[in-house]
Amino acid sequence: DMDVQPLISSSKWLQLHGLKRKKLSLSQILSQIGFQHRIDYVTTLGKLVASRYADGLFPQYMREQDGSVYNLTAKKELILHFVDCLMGAIELYQQRMEWLTSESRLIFGVIQERCIVVVLDFGTAAPTEFDACRDALSMVLMEQVTQIAKFNLIRAAQDLMKWQEKCASVSEHTVKSAVKWLWKLDHMTAVSHSSSAEALLEAMSETVEAVYYFAVGDVPAETKQLLLEKVSDGPCPVNTVSFNAREDETVIFLKELSHLASGRFHAFVQKNYCRVATGPALKCEEDDKDLIAPNSRKVKGRTPLVAGVREDVFLVWKELEEARSTLRQVQKILSESEQPASGDGIIYVSFKRVTTIFMISILNKKHKYDEYLTSEEWLQRYGLKAQKLTLYDALADCTFRHADGIVDIKTKPEDESSQTDAETKRKVIHAKYCDKFVHTFWKDGSVVHVYVTTEKYKWYEEKMRTALRQVEGRIKWLQQGSRGLFGNVFEDDVYILIDTSQSMKDKLPLVKEKIFQLIQEQLRHKKRFNFVKFSAQAVAWQEKLAEVNEENLQDAWLWIKGLEVGSSTNTLRALQIALADADTQAIYLLTDGRPDQ
Repeated sequence: DMDVQPLISSSKWLQLHGLKRKKLSLSQILSQIGFQHRIDYVTTLGKLVASRYADGLFPQYMREQDGSVYNLTAKKELILHFVDCLMGAIELYQQRMEWLTSESRLIFGVIQERCIVVVLDFGTAAPTEFDACRDALSMVLMEQVTQIAKFNLIRAAQDLMKWQEKCASVSEHTVKSAVKWLWKLDHMTAVSHSSSAEALLEAMSETVEAVYYFAVGDVPAETKQLLLEKVSDGPCPVNTVSFNAREDETVIFLKELSHLASGRFHAFVQKNYCRVATGPALKCEEDDKDLIAPNSRKVKGRTPLVAGVREDVFLVWKELEEARSTLRQVQKILSESEQPASGDGIIYVSFKRVTTIFMISILNKKHKYDEYLTSEEWLQRYGLKAQKLTLYDALADCTFRHADGIVDIKTKPEDESSQTDAETKRKVIHAKYCDKFVHTFWKDGSVVHVYVTTEKYKWYEEKMRTALRQVEGRIKWLQQGSRGLFGNVFEDDVYILIDTSQSMKDKLPLVKEKIFQLIQEQLRHKKRFNFVKFSAQAVAWQEKLAEVNEENLQDAWLWIKGLEVGSSTNTLRALQIALADADTQAIYLLTDGRPDQ
């Protein structure tokens, strides 16, 4: 958690945890497991010089990006180490992305400064929306402001309202005090077209690192003009946060304002707002004994499309995709170093200790990566039979037939001018040296003698150890992430049915975690998907299968995060919903017991 959750920008976070910092980029890994096969022009010699001494001595790997060839010298243990490191990096990036797109970070972005003032412009918010804003801001105070040094709150109004005259140091007491002040604000407060600009100027008069402008709804035209005139050249950056803007022009304006004020921009649109019947939104005791965080309300929503892609999320997503691509290529190196390739890249043909390398061209053939293979297909490619490591395959060149008694022997014909076929003569043979060799029955039932040299044994042992590591690696991979619960999802159009009955109460957090991993690792590579939750009733996320895109994946994850346990288990209704969709290719049913309806 400490690695995932620091309040810093994604660019700074990646400087600490990115692939290059951890020396896990593809070029860095290749430089640690081999060396580049070069053909360079040497100016002193005035001609091309190639590293031919490496030809035929090492297995090779050709980078798809630029076609450069590397001679591989590392042991398999080192390559497996990089595979484990990349898997760990992928999990870390997934956790950072999930953290960035949840709770207060989804609503407000990430507070990156240590001393800030937040200007609250509630505009013409309706009472329900006003409460939603205060819930959201309470969450920001409890989750993020508690981790910085100083802060202040100013409400834009005709009569300016400040929580404190100057920025106050962050403590448990001051944060509680700010939340109470927030919830005592009157919804009906007079505002003018200059209130927002005046509040921002007042905020910038304090010695702070940044000002946050939290704008609810749309910004009037006359207010926009004043903000552009007064705020653009301020003494500190102004970060704008759009909350529930109705018009796209408002989002575009606030984004432009943050750019002119050297700040950052964030936008959030509420999807729905519901009050749980268990109690009020916030409980504030005058004696400071209890302060309940705003968990009794749930503010759900997403980034509006017009706001574009969040830069902080995009940077981590880009690093995540690079880590996945690098992992695939390192796994490919690991498999191809021992296996003949299937028509692409480089083929390695091994004869005991000597490796002969052949380069072949790619003719419109796509390699089916190991992660998309069923276990049956994987064994057909990497199993003992495929590698000719079964007992009979391994001993094929180490056996000779047991011969005892009358046998047929082919001899040269007496008259070669009239007969070309060999003549068969019968001869009595006595196996005098049978006791010198091991006797065993061959697969056809015949008796053979076996003689295994030391070199043959060592060669077979090395090959078998490598094969076992591959199998162990595959088993470990199948048990990791979403595959530990779902296995490999091979179909393109899938339904996931989630049991949310009362018996799932303790299991639901794990299910949510695995579904997040499923979205990140597998569903994003499919065509269409849908979720159905079921307890006494069954409810689908969408009416039909939804296209796989970033917006749908994010919306689906927000829906999954909001799942709560119900009562009974109506599995039949959930299955009926999934089967009613004619395009459904597969249904994945998550349940802990049999139906009770």
